[in-house]
Amino acid sequence: GLFQSGACLAFAEIQKARMRKIYCEAVLHQDVAWFDTNNAGSLPGRIQNDIEVIANGLGDKAGLLALNISMFVSGYAFGFARNWFITTAMIVCFPFMAVGAAVMGKAMADFQSETQGSYNKAGSVAEEILGAIRTVV
Repeated sequence: GLFQSGACLAFAEIQKARMRKIYCEAVLHQDVAWFDTNNAGSLPGRIQNDIEVIANGLGDKAGLLALNISMFVSGYAFGFARNWFITTAMIVCFPFMAVGAAVMGKAMADFQSETQGSYNKAGSVAEEILGAIRTVV
């Protein structure tokens, strides 16, 4: 409730501001050769997306993790107190469910990485086009 929505989100916002500042300072202190190998047009999009992913992990996801861990532990404690035999059967099934969740997580991460590459490429092309329009006009 309050911990998840209040404290974690406030912490995530503070960290987002700090990360943006550090990221911009790091980019500004790069050599000119670094800008030749990295496309400057895709930098703003990459910065925003990377920081949002980290902030989501620190904000909502951290609160949900604390909530889910406490529910998991208390659920098994309650289960052992009520019926130890069924709870033991659930423990046997848990590794199979964990493997399925890991495979699904890997597939989602691969898809997101592929999508991010497409968005970076599109942002770079749009930046070049807008720069060319400003040059002509």
